[in-house]
Amino acid sequence: MKETYVKMQERIHPDAALIATAVEAAAKPKRRPILKYTGIAAAAACAVVVGSIPVLAANVPAFYDALYKFSPATAQFFTPVQMSCESNGIELAVEAIHYRAGENGQMIADIYLTMTDLTGDRLNIGTELSGNFVFCSADHDGASPAHYHYRNLEYDPETKTLRVLIEYTFHHKQGAPAYGEKVTFCMWELESGREKTEGYIDAVDLSEVKLENAVWEHEELRIKTYGQMGTQSAMQMTEENAKLIRPTMDIPIEQDISFTSVGYLDGQLHVQTHVKDTSLGQQAQIFLVRPDGKKDNGWGVVSGTTDTGDEEQYIYTDNIFNISENDLRDCRLYGIFYRYNAIVKGRWNVTFILPEETE
Repeated sequence: MKETYVKMQERIHPDAALIATAVEAAAKPKRRPILKYTGIAAAAACAVVVGSIPVLAANVPAFYDALYKFSPATAQFFTPVQMSCESNGIELAVEAIHYRAGENGQMIADIYLTMTDLTGDRLNIGTELSGNFVFCSADHDGASPAHYHYRNLEYDPETKTLRVLIEYTFHHKQGAPAYGEKVTFCMWELESGREKTEGYIDAVDLSEVKLENAVWEHEELRIKTYGQMGTQSAMQMTEENAKLIRPTMDIPIEQDISFTSVGYLDGQLHVQTHVKDTSLGQQAQIFLVRPDGKKDNGWGVVSGTTDTGDEEQYIYTDNIFNISENDLRDCRLYGIFYRYNAIVKGRWNVTFILPEETE
């Protein structure tokens, strides 16, 4: 690591024009001697700042994120190689990297990681990383995309260590290999022990659904997500027509999840659920079961929150269906609910060089 770091620093040189300007300025008469000391102080401060960048990039995630957003190449250049790190009592380490050929000429790097719980028992073979990690590299201009997925290999309850394999498939400009590239793996959340419950929900009488419900104005509710599902309607989901109905009830159906409204809005049936606590990743998926037994997952979904801060704690979600009032009377609601036993938040960054060869 020391040798790599020294080589990185040796590549930093001041611009030739800057050197010439400095020499020329030094040769001129000094009318204000105090500037000499000011210049020395400025140069010293500059040296301190430049020398501190690798430390900040390695230990301050916000600094690394800002630098990476400004210039991926600069962020990766200043980030030192760091094969392990610890956050929130969990240690992440790079165990090994091996290459193999993929389809269509791609090269795949099998990256083996280990995660060890140093303070508790929050990991298991079912711990999930999906959607909570990303790879960062200097070549991040869209010309060299990377694709990856992971799978858990084994868990040792004695050492509380989970071993994970991430398959990293990448392409580079003109087919050039990625040997020697510096890559940073960033992860910010672990989810363990996902539980799933499902079944019919008869707490709401569909025969008493309101034909037209009031809309929840955007000034009162912040739209969080919206999207279209299925192929039942040609109507496109947009930010303008992403609407939620106003709550009219509070019927508990699962831990921290309630039905808060069922009604029509703009001719579409909205079935609304309310997640009161998102700390364990509670989710509700609502289906409309037709008389023939087929489950309809609707054509769209909209979620929002009354909390305008960064940490949403009260999530309202409308599942939207195309169905008339007469057809609705013979239908039933069906729900699938998810939650985790533990969600561990933190910030894990490990940086490594993709080796030229592997055994």
